[in-house]
Amino acid sequence: MNEFSKDYENLKNQIDGDKGKLIGFLFVGLLLGRIYEKLQNTKKKIFKKFK
Repeated sequence: MNEFSKDYENLKNQIDGDKGKLIGFLFVGLLLGRIYEKLQNTKKKIFKKFK
């Protein structure tokens, strides 16, 4: 567990400023992509039932 703490601190120190924002944007983009994918699949299922 001690090694994990050191690795986490090292990673946290490396990701400062703009890089931290970039990672946040990547996570938000990932979430938006998943939501978009779910909406597309739901839309296909709904229209498939009406055909």
